[in-house]
Amino acid sequence: NMLLRRNYFVTKSATSSRKSAYDLFLEIARTLRRKMWKDIVRRISFNENSCCNSAPSYALLLASEMLSFWGYFFHRVDNSDPLDEELRSTYKDDVVKVFELVSSSYHEFSATLDNFNSLKYFLASMTACSQYLMFCIPPHAVIETIMDIMKISFLVKRDSPLLEAALCSLIKDAQLDHMEFITTHALKSSEEPAYATKIFLLLITVVKSQEQIKHLASRSETFLAIMMGLVRSKCDTPSEEAANVALFSKAAAALISRKELLLLSGRE
Repeated sequence: NMLLRRNYFVTKSATSSRKSAYDLFLEIARTLRRKMWKDIVRRISFNENSCCNSAPSYALLLASEMLSFWGYFFHRVDNSDPLDEELRSTYKDDVVKVFELVSSSYHEFSATLDNFNSLKYFLASMTACSQYLMFCIPPHAVIETIMDIMKISFLVKRDSPLLEAALCSLIKDAQLDHMEFITTHALKSSEEPAYATKIFLLLITVVKSQEQIKHLASRSETFLAIMMGLVRSKCDTPSEEAANVALFSKAAAALISRKELLLLSGRE
């Protein structure tokens, strides 16, 4: 995966005496999938009381690397392998299967820290190649799963930079209907102002297209009201209050700097 992300496999140099690195890694990836995939899926599925041990965690980490490889392979490498179409179909089935398992069991994954971390790593790894992920899974399903798990992280007071990175990858290429889905999902969680404010901050930071900016500008006043509620809400501990003030400050500074989203007067 590291070599793929550095475009190492763009050229397929080889000699008569040995295979190219491209062919070698592709062969290894195919062999791993053929020999290990069924066992990986079985361990991710929380059968055999596996939620009580580390099996889902390690299995999902390995699945993340394998599926990431195929995602980058198909998306970035110009290949003419006659098996490509068969591999694409197989890869899509694999992604769908694992995504269905994690999206239906993320409450079980969130019960232990190792499993929850592996779940976040899986989502971040897959969204690093977001266009191909969207080919396999409906975009709204991906966005909803990531945002639901982000909300769980906020409720249990765990930072989730991997999930933030995953959502930012989706926002970057989001069409108008996806933007609408993200903002609506966040605004429905106004009873959790820290979560809604965090989503708004990510949106402010990432949106670039005129269509995205126009849509977010139409929601900015509503988000601002939620942000104000964040600093007025009662907190259980001083550290929680400090975290809320820090988050509000970041979001407010980001919003003020994006005048195209909400133009405030000096007094405001």
